[in-house]
This record gives sequence, structure tokens and C-alpha cells, in this order.
Amino acid sequence: MNPTVTIADIDLDGARQMAATLGPDAAAVRADASDVASLLTAFQGADAVVNVSQYYFNLPVMEACLEARLSYCDLGGLYHTTLKQLAMGERFADRGLLAILGIGSAVGLTNVMGAYIADRLATIDHLRCYDAYAPAEEGLSWAYSLETIFDEIMSRPMVWRDGRMLELDPLSEPERFFFDHGIGDRLVHHTLHSEVATLPFSWPEKRVGEVYFKIASFGYTPEALERLKVFADVGLADRDGIEVRSTSGQVVAVRPRELLARVLARWREARPPAEAPPDDVEEVVTVGTGRDAAGRPLTYRVGTAAWHHARWGLDAGTILTGVAPSIAGQWLAEGRLERRGAVGPELALPAEAFLLELAKRGTRTTVQVTENLAG
Repeated sequence: MNPTVTIADIDLDGARQMAATLGPDAAAVRADASDVASLLTAFQGADAVVNVSQYYFNLPVMEACLEARLSYCDLGGLYHTTLKQLAMGERFADRGLLAILGIGSAVGLTNVMGAYIADRLATIDHLRCYDAYAPAEEGLSWAYSLETIFDEIMSRPMVWRDGRMLELDPLSEPERFFFDHGIGDRLVHHTLHSEVATLPFSWPEKRVGEVYFKIASFGYTPEALERLKVFADVGLADRDGIEVRSTSGQVVAVRPRELLARVLARWREARPPAEAPPDDVEEVVTVGTGRDAAGRPLTYRVGTAAWHHARWGLDAGTILTGVAPSIAGQWLAEGRLERRGAVGPELALPAEAFLLELAKRGTRTTVQVTENLAG
């Protein structure tokens, strides 16, 4: 009998260790996410592909899925890669396949909650997405890909506003936003994100006026984020190589970001491993305003939260990010989704059913509806 889950990674030993924690229904294979031929070998016998690699590899993984005739989902493409993935939609549709572009917590649940709101409004003035984690990281450890965090710190965020796409300064337009479940009032800021690549265009008949995504310091304290920004400001997070002299006296090219990542990894390894805090929580929120079919001006606030999982020993962010693609991958493998092409999760997944499925795994979604009397 084939394994239920096959973990494909360039680090075969690491994949085997992960498979061992899952039991006999899991297996491990070596695969290079940049090499379509390697991926095709790994995909043999699969029913669907859940891509949780660095988003730099989304395009070759999708190419391999097209060749293998497999439906696909990922954790997002940080806007610009997502645009390239959307351009592959016709090829996926022609093969009767579905590619869900971005189904983690954010991007992902933010989109699904946007769809929940869109199902209830005839016109949409705005869909504003927010993310915060508590307690915030005071040191320089990272809760998700350090590469992605530096990309978000350094990239110019995109915002859909008044019928056009705007490019803003990194970390711009800070505002205070109140999160539930004890997180409280947090300062959030823009960052480049893929919600903006799809949500403005998913319901053209609703005339979506504004879409943006804001996050509270990427899960760090504001002071810790300032330290990371200094690294970026002086060029230590650059990808382009610079020449330095090695210990042997030779001049070699070094990527500053790779060097910084190695130094920070060594810094983290020198400290005792931190257990997931038992009181940690993450909430992602989508706020939408507009008018319903009766013309009433309404505001929807839909938030989904997760907490530390004691039995699995995982923090809230890992739970919120990991459960969503697990459900999507299972639904793809089972053939439960009718949509074809390459689309955002708001068009691929039935919003209410998906949120209910999440709740079975310990998350909690809350919905608040208010009538805008001044509207």
C-alpha cells in the first residue's frame, strides 16, 4: 500500500526523520525543487502536491505538476511570483487541474475569510487583511523563512486602491489594530503580500475598492525588527555577491544574505532550544466593508486564531500555517474541488466549509457584523 504522505526534500535525512515522526503511512524521497526531472521522479504515484518550499521554487514545482498532471497548492508567491503563477492558469485548466496559489495562514486564510465576506456583500469598499502573533519574539530567531522575512522588509509593498495598483515604501502606513484572544492592540504596517495579487480581481461585479495586507513586525517586537532592518539597510541582506578575502588569503565571492543567515543560525544554535510558549497565539483577520443585496452598509470582521499545540509541540504560527494546506491538499487528492486553472484560495475553496474544517483541528474563527449607520 502506498504511503499517505510522501515528503520530498533535497535533505533526504531530514525528510526521513520527519517521515518517521508520522508513522508507517509516511515515506521520504530526495528531490531538488529547482529541477523538474527530479520532481517528476518524486511525484510518481502522487494524487496531489502540497508545495511548502521557499517560494522561489514555485514555478518549477508547478511545471512538474503540469507534466505529471497533478493538482497543486502552495504557501504563496509574495505577489510578484504569484503574478507569474497566475499566468499559468490556462495551462492548468487545459489539463483539468487546479493550482491553489497561497493557502497558508496569510496569504491563505485571509483570502478565504475575504471570500466569506464577499459571499455576503453585493459591493465591496475594501478588504483589509491583518496578522499578529503573541508573545512577540524579542531575539532574532525567526518563526518562518528568514529569506522571506528579509524579502518583506526590503520589498516595496503593493496596495490596490481606487481602481489601481500602488507601490508604497516598505513598512509604510503604520496603524493601530486590535486583535482578539489576548493579543490586543498592535502596530501593523504594510508588507509585500499575495492577497493583493488576487482579491481585487476575484469578484469584478462587486467593484472591490481597496485591498491591503498589514502585519505586526513579522512576529518580532518592534525593537527586534529595528535590528533586522539595520542589517538590511547596510546591505547584509543583499543577494548579490561581494568579494571578500578568505582565511587562506584568496578573494572569493560571498552572498551577504547567506553569510548573515549562517551567522544568525549559529547564534540561535548556541542558545538552548526554546519550547513553544504554552500561551502563544496567532490571529489573522480580514475586515470587509460594503453593501449587501438589500443595500445595507455593513462591516464584517472575520478572524481565525490558533494556539500552541501541546501534543505536537508546535507553536501557534506553525499550526495556523500548516493546517490550511493540509486540508487543501487532502481535498485536491480526493477530487473534491471543482475549480480548474491557477487561482487564489478565495475562488478555489468553499469558504464556510473550509473554516469549519479548520475548526475541527483546534482553530477558532469569529465573525462580527456591524451596520454602518453613517454609510
